[in-house]
Order: sequence, then structure tokens, then C-alpha cells
Amino acid sequence: MNCRVGNALLPTIILRYKWWAEKRCPPYRAEQLINAYIDAEHTKAANEQRRQAAEAKKAQNTGKHKAVEPVTPKPKRTVTINPAEIMTLSGNAFIETEQQVDDYLNQLREQLLAVVKSGDKVRLK
Repeated sequence: MNCRVGNALLPTIILRYKWWAEKRCPPYRAEQLINAYIDAEHTKAANEQRRQAAEAKKAQNTGKHKAVEPVTPKPKRTVTINPAEIMTLSGNAFIETEQQVDDYLNQLREQLLAVVKSGDKVRLK
């Protein structure tokens, strides 16, 4: 059974839409937009936390006590790491020795830990 919309088959329309969507907003651009949104949310949360702290301090000075609401956990940005780039940066196109394996894994581990310690999540490319 073929689904038709106008004169076109539905799979054709879906393929055209996917092509159009990828051209208009490629995946890396979508990730940039999501990260920008998350950064904005982090800023809002930090501003709200400062506002609540200022209100609590003000209430403490006036003798009125108001409970400070806990701040919800903030979303994490996505950072893409391409493990193949580590090889190109080191100048070696191939791994031939155990020492090169260790060096590669140490460099990759350092990059991954740096991203995770900064509070972001990692996507390997």
C-alpha cells in the first residue's frame, strides 16, 4: 500500500524533507544551537541562585527567614571529540608500537577527562 500526498509518494516526501532539513540545519549546527540554549539556561540558573541568595541575605538582615528553594540540576553541554584528530596532531598516521598505543590512549584520556571535569558530556565522533 503506497501512501500518496498530492502526486508524491510519502517516502519521497520524507527523503526530500530530510535533505532539506540537513541542508538547512546540519547536525553540527543543531548541536551548536542546543549548547547555546544550555548556556543560556546555565546563566538563568546562576542569576536565579544569586537572586535567591540576595533575598535570603536581605531576609536575614531584616529578621525574616524565608526558605531558599533548591536549584534544579543544570543540563550539560555536549562536546564532540574526534579521536582520529589525536593521531593527526601527533604527526603519526599509524600506530605501530605499544608506546604509541599508550601515548594515544593517554592523550585521549586527558581530553575526555578535561571535558567531563568541566561539567560537560562527551560525544565521540
